[in-house]
Amino acid sequence: MKTKVMLQAELDTQLKRARELSEKAASDVKLTLAEEAEVGALVKSIPALRREIEVAPPGGAFEPDDPQLLALRSGPGDRPDGVGGKSYLALDDRWAAKAAAEIRGALRGPQAFETSTGGTKAIVAGGSVLTPLAYTPDGPAVLPGPVPTLLSALPVVPRQSPTYRYLKQSTRDFQAAVVAAGDTKPTSTMSIASVDAALKVVATLSEALPEYLLADFDGLSTFVQGQLLEAVQLALQDEILNGDGTGEHMLGLAHVSGVLEQTFGEDEITTIAAALSQLEGLGVRPSVVALAAEDWLAVSTTRNSGGGFDLGSAVDAATRKVWGTPVVVVPALDAGEAWAIGENSLQLSTDVQGIRVDIGAPGLLWESNEIKMRVEGRWNLDVMRPGALVKISLSDES
Repeated sequence: MKTKVMLQAELDTQLKRARELSEKAASDVKLTLAEEAEVGALVKSIPALRREIEVAPPGGAFEPDDPQLLALRSGPGDRPDGVGGKSYLALDDRWAAKAAAEIRGALRGPQAFETSTGGTKAIVAGGSVLTPLAYTPDGPAVLPGPVPTLLSALPVVPRQSPTYRYLKQSTRDFQAAVVAAGDTKPTSTMSIASVDAALKVVATLSEALPEYLLADFDGLSTFVQGQLLEAVQLALQDEILNGDGTGEHMLGLAHVSGVLEQTFGEDEITTIAAALSQLEGLGVRPSVVALAAEDWLAVSTTRNSGGGFDLGSAVDAATRKVWGTPVVVVPALDAGEAWAIGENSLQLSTDVQGIRVDIGAPGLLWESNEIKMRVEGRWNLDVMRPGALVKISLSDES
């Protein structure tokens, strides 16, 4: 019997192929007959694989998505289940449009009826819709969407249970050396501990809306992505950075112990370079730099002594990189605060259901023909290697 790991590998391959065919069709290139047949097969096989994954055995002593060895791995493309390549969130316009279509279809359901002109009129009904998250194998160097976010820069692990374990490496001291025959071998310490963790609910409600406002579902994509989904994403990013770990809050980076620090140097660009050098000095590859909007503006518009923009090899505003490392702008960061995130230091855990959308008319809203919408998901930040994170001060005051 195939395990979840094996089935997930098949699903990743099929999803990648489906994206390739979808992008080809969207570029006005006609698909061949063989490719059209392949699309038809993928439409049937992808949902079937997802159903199989839900009931398949895990295939190991730990959950297959439990990052048992991630804290120890430094090679690119490693994943805790041993399947090559990480997954990153791709909550872009295409995902929002797909989510809106699924919500539209589910809410219409059997209550939709044909109009005299041949169209379909929908009656808004209460209910829930689970929209699976979209993933991409592209790492932070190829971030999806026109404006990359911190969420798209962190590897994501879907969890089968809301409670799980992962391994955390607090410190390491490598003592490998040449040893003569008969001599005692030096001992390297890695300080690895198992961490019990739980997914946290991040949610928001809409205000009461007239029912007929959603009778025409053509604008639902904008509503989902532009309003409630954006609110959830902003709150999630704030928790990743500032959550204090109390109650139902995540333990955000600001409250993680054991991180490195970089004080302000000559200017923003050289300070970021020093932070990245700290990671590289430990043998850790920098993954992404998180900046406040004001600081990214200052970095990307720095002028040299000749009056021109000081870009060149240090800053590439077009590809959003500084010293060759991708940059994400995070609204939850205050000006003067930044983070350099090393590979395999963080990951974002979520459930296998995706984003949940509930719609209904609670209480007196039924009498006034109004409805409310709720959008929520479950998440948690896993910090596997605090020593591969650098808190950066980009001003003398921060």
